[in-house]
Amino acid sequence: MHLRLWIMVCLLSIIAACNQDIHICEEPTDVKLGIGFYHQIDSTQYHDTSLSVAFVKTLHQPPVLLIDSSIVQSIALPLNQLADSSGFIIQPDTSNTADTILIYYARQQKLLSPGCGFVTFFAIDTMRYTTHHIDSASIVNKSVINIHEEHIRLFY
Repeated sequence: MHLRLWIMVCLLSIIAACNQDIHICEEPTDVKLGIGFYHQIDSTQYHDTSLSVAFVKTLHQPPVLLIDSSIVQSIALPLNQLADSSGFIIQPDTSNTADTILIYYARQQKLLSPGCGFVTFFAIDTMRYTTHHIDSASIVNKSVINIHEEHIRLFY
């Protein structure tokens, strides 16, 4: 009698312990680089602006088209989780020449939860860019841990 009760308690404990690890992931697991477009008025003033973009694609081979023919004030781009840099080609609608942006960063893996698994966070180190259309650029937030933040400002 005591043996049956003991076995039943053990089985219920094992089942309860296993069910605690099964979770549905309700958190966002994709982290993207937020880029905002701005118009420089003078050395101290600027305002956000819309940019008519012909396309945005990745620099690595084979190129991946991320945005095709759109008018945007900001964009969210995925960073390469397997390398310490990512490159993007941004071509405005108004020209045949495109600008290239290179972002260098450190990667860090974080465990969100057993249900969600790992996510890669990024810490931006430096940025390089061409100036065909871009007047200047600045890093406003080096920590890329959220999809809804602006990290880089491009001034046209």
